[in-house]
Amino acid sequence: MNKEKLQSILDNYNSLESKLRDPAILSNQQEITRIAKEKNEISELAGLIRSYFTTEKNLEESQELLDSGDQEIAEIAEEEIKQLKEEKNNLPGNQRIVEVDPGKFRKLERLRD
Repeated sequence: MNKEKLQSILDNYNSLESKLRDPAILSNQQEITRIAKEKNEISELAGLIRSYFTTEKNLEESQELLDSGDQEIAEIAEEEIKQLKEEKNNLPGNQRIVEVDPGKFRKLERLRD
């Protein structure tokens, strides 16, 4: 699964959160129940995706610091990169890539670029 698919899942989750605050939807109990259920089904996945994206962003920023040319900063960045790579490999969701399949998670493969 690529980053675009992961972002799409996260966007869907954010959209569901917004809908649950929409006054037009708040008046329809059946719709609230449906949206809340769907949001609940992908809530764990959304958290894993956020953690994955945050770690990826931090890795990119540390790599830029490593390439900055400043030896002292590069040493700090190198250590941070090691820690972030370990963190990325140990993310609970990194052991599987999940696909939303009518609200259920299905094990596919490790998160990799």
